[in-house]
Amino acid sequence: MENKKAVLLIAFIVGMLSTVIEAKTETETLTYKDFDELNKVCTYEDNWCGWADYPGKAAVYGYMRDKVELPEGTTEMKVAIQICSGGWGEGLAVDYGLWTDNSGIQIIVDDAVWYNKINESTIKSEHHHSYYKHDYGESFSTDLFNVSGKDNITLTIRMMDGARLDFCNVTLTFEIPPTTFDTGYGTYPSIMGTHKGEIIPSDNLTVGKLYTYACPGTGGHTEYIELCENGILIANGTWEGYKGDWHNITLHNVSGYPYVILLKGHKYNYTIVTGSYPQIIHAHSKEVTGGTITCTSFVDTNGRKYNDWIPAIRLE
Repeated sequence: MENKKAVLLIAFIVGMLSTVIEAKTETETLTYKDFDELNKVCTYEDNWCGWADYPGKAAVYGYMRDKVELPEGTTEMKVAIQICSGGWGEGLAVDYGLWTDNSGIQIIVDDAVWYNKINESTIKSEHHHSYYKHDYGESFSTDLFNVSGKDNITLTIRMMDGARLDFCNVTLTFEIPPTTFDTGYGTYPSIMGTHKGEIIPSDNLTVGKLYTYACPGTGGHTEYIELCENGILIANGTWEGYKGDWHNITLHNVSGYPYVILLKGHKYNYTIVTGSYPQIIHAHSKEVTGGTITCTSFVDTNGRKYNDWIPAIRLE
């Protein structure tokens, strides 16, 4: 009896400590040497402007362009420019006589443009007969670009109306959403029964199996699952018993293929019949990795009804 209590206590603690996994990010940093096309860019190797006077620095008067391969699954991308700083008078600037209302820098991802203008209200400093919006080794970032469904993009850094940039590097941050729908660990108390509820994915997901988190020391599992959209069956799966990878059930769509596509923002109704002691999330609704899950009803093996018992599962 004491051992059983200890097992249940451990399951409870693990569930309380679990957190929702956020979208994954990857980064890539490029120097001017990584760009395929340079136009009116003064580099350390070819210092025609007299300002690219130490390794790594480029003074950009025109534009730089490069084709960038995206990590698999990337949906959004942010661009951050790092200004070089080897002393006084380096940054994003425009000379006094060249300034217009459109002076500044454009960051272009394919056809989408982010514009950082050197307006009068944004001028931070003046020196060497120039207006500066950013200086002394500062950095600045764009908004997120939507790159969903793309394998690669063309990145262009372009100066506008007399502006120039003392360029050190550019860091690309790739946002990669979860490829699973994962509630994480649950807690005790637990009992077998029939769960009904709703799943709303936060991104498009292609899933082929259901994993059930079991209470430690038990055979908690799912015996059967159905997924429906607007009352129409789209996928189901049946447990094959305590053999092999018994924690998982293979999902088949209505055409018989071993996967189903769940679309971002769509509402899917689930019916999950469990056996033994699966872990339980004791909440009516919860934001989890990959979306939101809501319990509409749970009827346990003794006929008791609840609306705040969510099965701890992972669709992947």
